[in-house]
Amino acid sequence: MAEGVSRSFIRDNVVVLAGNILVYTQGIILMPLIIKSVGDRMYGGFVVLTSILSVVNGLSSLGIGFTASRLLPATQQFEERRRLFMPQFAFHLASITTLSLLLMASNDMLRRYLLTEDLVYTPWVIPAFLVSYVIYTQATNYFRYTSRLATMTIAGVLYPMLNIVIVLATVGLLHTITINLLILAQTGAAIAVAIPLYRTIRREIGIRLTFGDRKTLVADLRVGFPLALNFIVDFLLAASDRWIISMFMGLEAVASYYPAYVLGSLVMLVPRAMSGTLPQLCSKAVDGGRPEEAHRMIDYAIKIYLLVAVPFVVGCATVGHPLLALLGNHTTANSGYLVVPVVATGTVFFGLTLLLCTVFFVRRNTTAIFRMNAIAAAVNVLWNLLLLAVIKNIMVAAWSTLVSYVVAFAYIRFVLKDDWPILWNLPSVVRSVIASLVMGVVVMTLRALFADQSIQVVALEISVGMAVYAAVLFAIGGVSPREAAFMKAQLARLGLR
Repeated sequence: MAEGVSRSFIRDNVVVLAGNILVYTQGIILMPLIIKSVGDRMYGGFVVLTSILSVVNGLSSLGIGFTASRLLPATQQFEERRRLFMPQFAFHLASITTLSLLLMASNDMLRRYLLTEDLVYTPWVIPAFLVSYVIYTQATNYFRYTSRLATMTIAGVLYPMLNIVIVLATVGLLHTITINLLILAQTGAAIAVAIPLYRTIRREIGIRLTFGDRKTLVADLRVGFPLALNFIVDFLLAASDRWIISMFMGLEAVASYYPAYVLGSLVMLVPRAMSGTLPQLCSKAVDGGRPEEAHRMIDYAIKIYLLVAVPFVVGCATVGHPLLALLGNHTTANSGYLVVPVVATGTVFFGLTLLLCTVFFVRRNTTAIFRMNAIAAAVNVLWNLLLLAVIKNIMVAAWSTLVSYVVAFAYIRFVLKDDWPILWNLPSVVRSVIASLVMGVVVMTLRALFADQSIQVVALEISVGMAVYAAVLFAIGGVSPREAAFMKAQLARLGLR
């Protein structure tokens, strides 16, 4: 891998990963507050409501914007950036406004059939949030696809952090928490963060909302629409279990399952962060006639991810229960602790799938991504519908997650096996497994020594486990001297050593 590209690869991923970790703390911080303030049933209803809003937001673009995201990284002229960015922005804003108003109008039906009638919120907060969130995401996307990841990451961190501050400050003043408060806090945070971003956008390309010519929009729709459909099937793959659990077991079961799912999927921070940089870097390499650099970056990303994901699964199996008790309560922990390692195992495969989808993005083969997720989502939904109707246990949904993620990985691996060979580096994976098992034994020994699993004790167990894993991995050659020297040199250049 060329020096400049390798340095960009590590620098950009470090920046985005750090931002994603801070973003993820939003849910971790607010989760116990909401559960303990409003109870399991209301928390379960809030989880289902936010998932509905996520679906509407993801579908609203209809895929228009793919061309901008694919071509902006290599575009330097402001006039060309305006031509690519503004039409899709105008379309997305008009689309989300229409959909959010329709959703508000159907609020009574929504509460009756998908939520619960005692979940109290004001209908107008829905369009307020959805429109503000699109304004925010469009701004961050502009900086993402013009390769200014530091600005994008700062905005991405400020949004959830400001949301937390608003919620905590309001709860401190009013001594209560409501669904309106939770949604309006996100709305206010999105607008506050977006305002300074649009000042830069206005200075560079202006803010003139125009749909552009019909032919260009149709061409963008043709390529991007599979991605919009893919968002739906991706949602069915990752989140439909919450709806189906609610149907067969009630919102209390959702409140037991969802924190365990969140904890088990925490390692997805790594591939999601890489997916914020890989498409741009691989696109530049391929467009510049250097496909071998794109191959190496994806191989390197896979190795880094597996070195983190394998010990994460073992860690979930050993400290999942006390972590759930800290995030929610003992009821949540006792009901969901077995979900955590099963979901974590499935997430290993889903993370690999997400990294490999970079190939399809670079080649503009969005249909393949849709097919992959459609097959896996069908497996997930059918498994849950058939088995949860008979076996009312949240472990059914956990195993469904694992199986569907494995199916998605198997499909994409089959499609790419000849066209884009992957360097899996199996000896390194085996060494990671060995180091992880040693780590697991050490952590379980510590757990046996400490009856009180307080936050300090759990933090100690995790810290010792990470240190043991790293020491054993280096001792048995899980990271070669050349790779260690390379990472050390890159971190030194970034001022992180």
